[in-house]
Amino acid sequence: MRRLLLVTYAFPPVLTAEAINVTRTLRALEDLGWTATVLTADPKTVEGPRDPGLSERLPRSVEVHVAPTIEGPFRRAYRAPLRLMLHAGLPEEQILWYPQAVAAGTRLVSRERAEVMLSWASYHASNVVGLALHARSGIPWVAHSSDPWTRSLYFPCRPLQRLTAGVLERAIFQRADALTFTTRETVELVMADRPAAWRAKAVVVPHGHEGADEALTARSAGGPLRLVHAGQFYKGMRTPLPLIAAIAELNQVRPLAGRLELLLVGPAVPEHEVAAHRLGVDDIVRFAGQASALEARRASSRADVLVVIDAPSRGPSVFLPTKLVEYLPLGKPILGLTPESGASANLLRRAGCAVVPPDDPVAIAAALRALLDAYEASGWTPPSPPPSLAHVARGYEIRRTAARLAGVLEDVAAGRPTSSTP
Repeated sequence: MRRLLLVTYAFPPVLTAEAINVTRTLRALEDLGWTATVLTADPKTVEGPRDPGLSERLPRSVEVHVAPTIEGPFRRAYRAPLRLMLHAGLPEEQILWYPQAVAAGTRLVSRERAEVMLSWASYHASNVVGLALHARSGIPWVAHSSDPWTRSLYFPCRPLQRLTAGVLERAIFQRADALTFTTRETVELVMADRPAAWRAKAVVVPHGHEGADEALTARSAGGPLRLVHAGQFYKGMRTPLPLIAAIAELNQVRPLAGRLELLLVGPAVPEHEVAAHRLGVDDIVRFAGQASALEARRASSRADVLVVIDAPSRGPSVFLPTKLVEYLPLGKPILGLTPESGASANLLRRAGCAVVPPDDPVAIAAALRALLDAYEASGWTPPSPPPSLAHVARGYEIRRTAARLAGVLEDVAAGRPTSSTP
């Protein structure tokens, strides 16, 4: 087995989309002959939900080392100390893991025989730690970014924070031996106006799925059309409020109770529940709350139509949500509430699925009306997936995406240039 040093803040049992991605990637890499020593944040010092089932899916060959983060004390007093630090130039909250992670990582690289290091962001503190360990040890280094950093629409507008994060980001791009990103659109965004030598190191390695790991049986005709969204929302950015408003609009024309239901699986946001109640659709829109990775997959597998929601974007959206890739092998129609240009829209159109602007309740209502009319006209028979969906899903199988990553790791370990994205 070839050995990899993986530096990642996000890791089981803390439940995040990146922890899920890391877990399935490690499983696939093991099948390709790679095993990993992992440096991660001590879960005792990290906030967030836990999923013990995610830890159980890690390969037994993985060796895990933890370093504490000191974010906790600064989150007290209504987060005021942390906000002050961010305004003073702290590049991100998770960078408070950096000193302890670098100390632990230095000990690891001095005694481990890893051929190559992979740092996995988000959070971008992982790549900053990778930068320090690469400088100290000279170990060949691949820096992965699931999302852009300073050029993300989610990045705050604090000037000093943007300045320090920008300096670190440029150092990562300059010094890493290879850079991997999940979408071509991300590469275009983060490498615009950057040196050609940096662009030449950029490789697209998308998220991957492990297939439909449960026996799925077609449900019998009848009952409401079931829409399911599984994932996290961000207040003021990625939100289901336009979807809830569209449902309320349809409900006023013809009551939807018993005809349509929407299940939102993910961390509760009180604002969304209040909106559903205020608009009189809390018997149609249901909130399941936080769920384990397995529970979320099960809820998604019981849908008639799966829903993905992205944030509005002034230009092409660079984001390819983990949940969208996880939807693909389930063989369900997908309603994409996403900017009409971007990574998600491109995937959905190739799969034959609908794309609707995420901030346009009128257009969303029209799409829902078309789905519901077709459902009722067919005798309340659940809709079939688009013919091209299975073909697109095969392209995102984890064995394929992990093989692409393994190729990058092998090139970097051998000192060869990587095959960059066009």
